[in-house]
Amino acid sequence: MELKYAGGMNMKKTKKDTPLMYISQPDLKVENTSNQKDYYSKEREKEREAERARFDPHFQREHFVTHEKKDNIDEDVTHEKAVHKPFKDMSIYEKIEYVMNIPFYLPKVPCEILTESGTYKGVIKSFDKEANVMTLKVPGVRQPMEFAIHEIQKMRLSGM
Repeated sequence: MELKYAGGMNMKKTKKDTPLMYISQPDLKVENTSNQKDYYSKEREKEREAERARFDPHFQREHFVTHEKKDNIDEDVTHEKAVHKPFKDMSIYEKIEYVMNIPFYLPKVPCEILTESGTYKGVIKSFDKEANVMTLKVPGVRQPMEFAIHEIQKMRLSGM
């Protein structure tokens, strides 16, 4: 049996027919099911973008002001436009902030750090904002290494 809904979407709801021959089977009740489980909504996308802007430090905002006249009263209205900055265009400080604020349920991202003394690959363990010192756990080295922000010349994400 096939049912069709009249309206904006062409959805089909199917219901299985009972078998023609019974071979000692229990009498099962028929369930009405809908196969559509996921959907896309522009409003939900706007909510996700707003939530992402709140928690993601590299998701910066660009402000601009427009001049509006309402009932002969001049008002300046501030509008916000979200700007996503690529990792390669971030400063060293922003890159460290980005790596430190990756959600806990994602694996730690290995980084490659270039300093005057050499290149180091490892996972960032901590970042002290007041002292501008970053701690890097390098595989094969027992103690984590500490780097001052001004010592770091280049930083990039790398797979190990």
